Amino acid sequence: TLNRVGGGATMTVQVATPAFHLTNLIGTTTDPYTSPSFPVVGTLNVGANKLAGTYTANLSVPYNDGVGANTTTLTVTAVVIGPITIANTQALHFGTAVRGTVAGTIVLTPAGVRSSTGGVTLMTGAPLATPASFTVTGNANSTFAITLPASAPLTSGANSLNASAFTSTPSLTGSLSAGGTQSLAVGGTLNVAANQAEGDYAGTFNVTVAYN
Repeated sequence: TLNRVGGGATMTVQVATPAFHLTNLIGTTTDPYTSPSFPVVGTLNVGANKLAGTYTANLSVPYNDGVGANTTTLTVTAVVIGPITIANTQALHFGTAVRGTVAGTIVLTPAGVRSSTGGVTLMTGAPLATPASFTVTGNANSTFAITLPASAPLTSGANSLNASAFTSTPSLTGSLSAGGTQSLAVGGTLNVAANQAEGDYAGTFNVTVAYN
């Protein structure tokens, strides 16, 4: 049983303790008074919603040195941290634009700067364009990887268009604060076909975070 430093929880660890026997070393190049190293391996059982913390215990390991049975004591340590989570606080909205007779795009950066290419003309009225916003929560001062989708479909009735080239701030890797949080902003590119059908287009996309 491992006890959490500071108290509050315990954890069980099962460790295999292989027998060790030292023989026929005198007269060889191996020091007869020093045993070769051997591994001690085991399984750590972590319960659901286990309290975060550093768990430690002393483990007695029996061995035989060729003269008799002995026991050595090892220190076992395990660190448990809470899961990393991400929560959406603002939707990604590309705003309103006028279609053209040639294809174009609407590009929205994580900072909320919007531009267009090709036959698309941007409108400045409501609804306003906004990047997606997320709050990442996890173990204090930990870094994490950010995975964005390659593309995401948007539909309006039977009509569709596609968002792609998603970007984020921070990009690729984030770092949680001493309080265990960080804000994440995501933008992307909306691909508008020539003579795209009018409508309010909507869809969803996934953003994944994982500890490094």
